[in-house]
Amino acid sequence: MERWYERSCAQFIRVWKPRRLREATAKDVTQFLGLLAQQPDAEGWKVRQADHALRILFEEMLKSPWASQWPVGLPELEGWMEGPEGGGKMPVPANAAQARFAEQVNKMIRTMRCLHYSYRTEETYVGWAQRFLTFARAETLEGLNGAKVRSFLERLAVRDKVSASTQNQALNALVMFFREGLSKELGELGEFAPAKRPKRMPLVLTREEVRRVLNCMNGVERLMARLLYGSGLRLMECVRLRVQDVDMERRQITVRDGKGGKDRVTMLPEEVVSELVTHLDGVKRQHEEDLRLGQGEVYLPDALARKYPNASKQWAWQYVFPADRLSVDPRSGRVRRHHGGLDRNSHADPRCRERAMGSRAAEGGR
Repeated sequence: MERWYERSCAQFIRVWKPRRLREATAKDVTQFLGLLAQQPDAEGWKVRQADHALRILFEEMLKSPWASQWPVGLPELEGWMEGPEGGGKMPVPANAAQARFAEQVNKMIRTMRCLHYSYRTEETYVGWAQRFLTFARAETLEGLNGAKVRSFLERLAVRDKVSASTQNQALNALVMFFREGLSKELGELGEFAPAKRPKRMPLVLTREEVRRVLNCMNGVERLMARLLYGSGLRLMECVRLRVQDVDMERRQITVRDGKGGKDRVTMLPEEVVSELVTHLDGVKRQHEEDLRLGQGEVYLPDALARKYPNASKQWAWQYVFPADRLSVDPRSGRVRRHHGGLDRNSHADPRCRERAMGSRAAEGGR
């Protein structure tokens, strides 16, 4: 236990870099705990452990005057650590401005979950709401208004130089936050500086360039890339494929809940069938081993897990490209084997893309 307390204190010093430790303030501790809680592997007990370690450091060892009013961080964090109705870890505010409206952000999240928004969309919208609250520095709900949003969007375009799509994403997130979290409409924003949408010519690889890129990949990542290229799947559509969605006999793939919430059918390339069959044999062996160890569960959409309690362990519902390890579902807290993804380091040579593309500059481009 002492070792972990020492690590927490050392991490605070390393991150905050106070000139003198005695000059650190309650605000520094609160913001540090918030940043710690936003890490991908953060859990409530880890944040509380760090809070206790810092309390010993400042209250008992350094005798800092402000530490006598401890706790300085967790009152602002507790509402976020419990999670929404139905379980799951909530994001933790990194500063007082975010903590002041924690309940409103929680309310928005509950609505998004009722509407079955994806977890990535949820994370993105919460992130924009938090950034806006930090920017606005409002003390009351009345201080959050269209004028603040307009200034925030202009700052994104003028100072941060974000793309037009990023600015639109922020606007959509804030519309959701105002409507569902603050229970009021954002209204007309008036004129504000929009981010410029650049006009670019699309870059299309030749067949030979595609072949070179694929030849520089290996393993599961190469199979996924070939499937993407041959079937026209979007990246996340490929990653989320279930075993039952692949029809080997008809050589077709069924895409469930694709863009716009629509289902569709696309082709299964003949050239990947043999490699895909071999891959699925290995996935099935892995699934059988998970079942033997009391695991083998995957996420099921909507209310299927409640209607069919055993379906989450059936072979047909398993992911075609599962992760290489079990993980904790951030919403339900259940241990499952989630889907995997393309590895950015899967290329055999970091210069592979340059070799595959060739010297277009020398050729004058196409």
